[in-house]
Amino acid sequence: RIASRVQAERPLTGEQATRYYSKWTYSAVHIAVLLKEFRTIETLADNMGISRGEAREAVDFLLVAGLLIDHKGTLEARQQRVHLDRESPLIRMHHINWRLRAIQALEKSSIDNLHYSGVLAVTTKAADKIRKLVLKLIEDVEPALQEPNEEELHCLSLDFFPVSTAKT
Repeated sequence: RIASRVQAERPLTGEQATRYYSKWTYSAVHIAVLLKEFRTIETLADNMGISRGEAREAVDFLLVAGLLIDHKGTLEARQQRVHLDRESPLIRMHHINWRLRAIQALEKSSIDNLHYSGVLAVTTKAADKIRKLVLKLIEDVEPALQEPNEEELHCLSLDFFPVSTAKT
């Protein structure tokens, strides 16, 4: 389970979670304020390519939800990590939102982007090994998330699943 590999703080209420995971902008704005240059409505909008209205909507919600604090116009994260359990009915929307955002990033074709997709024909043993490697990567990323002085905002989306249901 991924939940045992990531460090999350207090969970959101059901209503808060429904809104938080309804659009990519809520989680992006929530984490973006960890960066010094993303701590106002204007800089959030400008740096993330969203309207000021979208930035304001996200900030207002995050303030009410207790995830952000407003210090005279400068935003700060009160809680840095939120995790959604794989059993949540919201998990599908969360993944879809970030996959759609990845498609938008593909359209910009930046050299900084890393995208990989491949269909693999593997043994059951190799599939188990790949799954364990992906889970280990998630675990290994955790310490980097604890380092102070964040400088960049990134999305990490990983998928590994069987394409066919046939087993030989």
